[in-house]
Amino acid sequence: MRHLIPTLAASIGLVLASILPASAYDTSVSGGIFTQKGGDTTAGIIVTQRLRSRSVHVSGLRTQISAQVPLATGGRYAVTAELRKSILGSTYIGAGAGIGKLDRNGKSGALYDILAGTRLMRHLYLEGRLNSEITAKVGHSAFLGVTYFL
Repeated sequence: MRHLIPTLAASIGLVLASILPASAYDTSVSGGIFTQKGGDTTAGIIVTQRLRSRSVHVSGLRTQISAQVPLATGGRYAVTAELRKSILGSTYIGAGAGIGKLDRNGKSGALYDILAGTRLMRHLYLEGRLNSEITAKVGHSAFLGVTYFL
C-alpha cells in the first residue's frame, strides 16, 4: 500500500502526457540528477504536458502538469500543476504546487516547485527545479537535467 500512491501518481502523469492533445512543444521528457536535502543523489525523470487553456494564457503564461520521479528507494515522486512563462526568447521560468513525497522516510503531502530552463539547441533545454514541502515531512529536492521537447 505504501508504494501504491507514488506508482499511481506517476502512472497518472504518464497517461495524461500520452492522451492529452499534443503538438510540437506540448510534451517534454527530462532526464537528470535529483539531490535531496538529506544528501541523497539519484537519477530521475520528469514528464511534462503543457495544457491548452485559453483562460490562463494571459501575458504569455502557459499551464502544465509535471510528474517527477527520482529513481531512488523509498517511493519518491511529485506531481505538480504549474504556470510557465517564456522570457528572453529561449528561456523560461515557472512555479507550481502539487502532491509528492521526496524524502525516503517522509510522508506524502503538499509541495511547491520553481523551475527555470534555457535552450541549448532545437528541442533541447537545460532545466533546473527546486521542490519544497508545504506540509511537514514531504522533503525537499533539487533537479538539474536536460529536457527534450517532443
